[in-house]
Amino acid sequence: QWPNLSQASVQVAMLLIDVDRFGAYNQAQGHIAGDACLKRIAQILRDRCRSEQRVSRFDGDEFLIVAVDTSEASAMALAEAIRISVESSSIGASAGAATVITVSVGVTCVVPGSEHALLDTIASTRTALDEARAGAGNRVAVS
Repeated sequence: QWPNLSQASVQVAMLLIDVDRFGAYNQAQGHIAGDACLKRIAQILRDRCRSEQRVSRFDGDEFLIVAVDTSEASAMALAEAIRISVESSSIGASAGAATVITVSVGVTCVVPGSEHALLDTIASTRTALDEARAGAGNRVAVS
């Protein structure tokens, strides 16, 4: 729907969510547990988002949320709510994992008709995600 928004003047937030240490979890617990983990996180994302906010699987263990008419403060609040929900859900604990699954979230807000094209916005959101993943992850960062 990004091209349809190119003439819009409302702010759009993009959130890129990465499952921290998912590769290690998937390797240790197996692909069935890994798939269950991703499905549970997807459900948490859907539960936290409004119906007009788009949630999709982006790449491997990453998810993308596009939220139209969302301020940076609202996007950051959503990202933090998602981070806390995943952490408190104790995903992994039931599978006997050594650590509970957490997520890192990168956030970018743009006006679609501005100088930011879709690929630039994704790149900016990826930069924010890289900042959030620094260290142990389980953080939210904005770009």
